[in-house]
Amino acid sequence: MRKCIDVSPALTSCRSVSFEYKTDIRQPVHPSDTTMALFQSILVLVLCQLAISQDDVLFDSANMDPKATQIYDALIPSFEGKEGVDSFFTGLIQLGELQRQLLGVRDHPLRESPRKRFRSFLGRENPPMQAPYLFQGDLILTKDQMNGLISSARQEVAEKAGVPVEERAKRALIPHMHRRWNQFPIPYTVDEDVDLAVVQAGLAQWSDNTCISFEHKKFITRGIKFVYSHGCFSSLGMTGGVQTISIGRGCGLAGIVAHEVGHALGLHHEQARYDRDDYVRVLFENIDDGMYSAFVKHKPFDMVTHGVGYDYGSIMHYEATAFSRGFFDESETISTKDPNFIDTIGQREALSFKDIKKVNFGYCNSTCSTKLDCQNGGYIDPKNCSACKCPDGFGDRICDKLIRSERYCGDQVHYARHNEKTLAQYGDGNCYYIIKAPRGYKIKLNIDTVHFNKWTACADEYVEIRYGTDLGATGARLCKNKIIKEEQISKTNKVIVIYRAKRRTRNFSIRYSLTKKSF
Repeated sequence: MRKCIDVSPALTSCRSVSFEYKTDIRQPVHPSDTTMALFQSILVLVLCQLAISQDDVLFDSANMDPKATQIYDALIPSFEGKEGVDSFFTGLIQLGELQRQLLGVRDHPLRESPRKRFRSFLGRENPPMQAPYLFQGDLILTKDQMNGLISSARQEVAEKAGVPVEERAKRALIPHMHRRWNQFPIPYTVDEDVDLAVVQAGLAQWSDNTCISFEHKKFITRGIKFVYSHGCFSSLGMTGGVQTISIGRGCGLAGIVAHEVGHALGLHHEQARYDRDDYVRVLFENIDDGMYSAFVKHKPFDMVTHGVGYDYGSIMHYEATAFSRGFFDESETISTKDPNFIDTIGQREALSFKDIKKVNFGYCNSTCSTKLDCQNGGYIDPKNCSACKCPDGFGDRICDKLIRSERYCGDQVHYARHNEKTLAQYGDGNCYYIIKAPRGYKIKLNIDTVHFNKWTACADEYVEIRYGTDLGATGARLCKNKIIKEEQISKTNKVIVIYRAKRRTRNFSIRYSLTKKSF
């Protein structure tokens, strides 16, 4: 029988091929078939050399359009020279091709070369925070971080192909202590093209809720420099010296500043967590060709979560249509396992309770010596050691009580019975409700109406329903005039409902009753 050799995966990531480490060969060669293995290795290396010689050129004005050249030149200061930009771009191309192989996306014979296609990305208009020339749309990585990601991806490709790999992938992104800021306040400076008030509002979201502080200075030798460049981007963790955060066109929101500062403090994108598959599905068929590296899933040893669970409401989470095919395409690239959370992901309004909790656990654990029995996911507040820091909706010293509504919202506490009851509200205001059931029972919810007329992720107006096991976590936020999943069963005998509205036309209505059913 004639034996065929598939070398196409190797050709798409030629730099990763070697005699000792054939990570890109789709089918493993039997050890006894040394002649075939040698022939395959030689063929791959020869073809790779031909491919590289034809396409391995620098990213300069000779092969890019004027807008692409402008973007390239603007990034040079952040990478301390053209060589750093070229190295970063080359790494993104390799990572993208490796990720494409992992996903099993077939290569079209007429497809542009990866490098040529990447150059075309540079001149294309992109939504803020979705730059195809940055890692995951808004991150600059050090050379060690990029090499670690590529090493990890190569190992995955090899394992998928059945090729034994002795070398363990490098730890690329784990926030070692030297990657964390250790001197406070963190100095920062703001270029005149950047709105200082927006930057300070974004920084205040962190300084008001954590032990981290910032100090505005005219000149700095270490710290953060806010510049107006192409897009919104930051480094991951402290890189030393002066590091750049870009607040470019479309990025002038306090929530976006808080997001980019979150990266500088060491936070990853939420949907890149190692446990994301338990909460979301990545729809790779809808991802723009060449942008597969934006959906890299990190390994457990590449990140520290401090025991804080996945958060749909995180300011670090991608929106549902991130990096979809075409210009501002509406196709979803991320769907939530529970469809009611689809409009919760991607908000850029404010830090979530869990965003703040992760940073406080990472930086502020030694601030307080007090011991308190904090409830509902609360923890000792590093800004006030005599009380717990509580999730939205809960208050008092240990987060065991529902906070009072700001306006008259009717009864805040409701008790489920076998007969259905209705909880409804309309008009502007902020209302907090809790629905309780006896022990051993759960609560059946039927969502009847939701009227908010929102078209983006639910951020400032919504009804939020928390029916999971963690009542401190962000719940399902509903703010569009559609109901995805009408009936829902709570995971415990309690449900929290939060209503936020700025206009009198807003309203919602849900029915609730006792049940012993569970999913």
